[in-house]
Amino acid sequence: MNPKDIFVSISRKLADGDLEGAKTEFRENLEALYKENPLLTLKTNFELRFISNEFEQAYQDNEYFQALPYVSQEVEEYLRSLPRLIRANELSAFQRKEKTEEEIEGMLNPSTKNEELLFLVSSLGNKDIAPYEDKLIALLDSPVHDDVKSFTLMLLASKGVNKKVKLTKSGATIELNPSMVGVPFQNPDYNTLKSNLAGIKDVTVADIARRLLDQWALYCYPLKPLLPGGLEATGEALSQLASYYLDNKSELGEGAKTIDEALRNVPPLEL
Repeated sequence: MNPKDIFVSISRKLADGDLEGAKTEFRENLEALYKENPLLTLKTNFELRFISNEFEQAYQDNEYFQALPYVSQEVEEYLRSLPRLIRANELSAFQRKEKTEEEIEGMLNPSTKNEELLFLVSSLGNKDIAPYEDKLIALLDSPVHDDVKSFTLMLLASKGVNKKVKLTKSGATIELNPSMVGVPFQNPDYNTLKSNLAGIKDVTVADIARRLLDQWALYCYPLKPLLPGGLEATGEALSQLASYYLDNKSELGEGAKTIDEALRNVPPLEL
């Protein structure tokens, strides 16, 4: 069969529910298919991986295809999108799967991927967290990403966990009681900053500034998202930084530099 007929055959196998047959035929003819139609081959490869929940293999395939010689701009653009595409499908599959209490408990440890931990912790809001409380508290003082720690602390706070815990974020360790800290997006300082930034005349700058505020509030949590100069200085810094991110020409004051450096040192998790 020529490559075009093989693509048709693979499609028929998938339509008939023969996933394993489609995968076998694709793998046996990968080189010829890529030579005939690189972009379609790439898309077919990763769709088969996603359907099969073969995400580790998808990451390996990405490395393989990235190392191949240049073919076209269209192929290059698809290759650039692959890491985010694989991660999005992996997280979607993770989110869809219903997990038992034993599975949840087993995943609440630093060896789990940060993105999966973040999804898992976020999904526990409507559950009784008593069986997982000790594991959740342990995450606060572990090597996981700071965003995971922030969302874990928010979960413990929302559940009214009333005990002293240790939190390590951005290289600093503090002791606190989750029941006393509240959440980062529901307090007067955050609300005032959000309202003030919404008043920026340039709508694009205002939107970027509000998104930066959310990142900054999460970075600072459980502390207030305020620079030493208070609300006015913090709002001005976020506005300056938003303008800078938009055109790279704006001058940055010390406050904007502080926020920029902090967010670059601990980039937010991308989901």
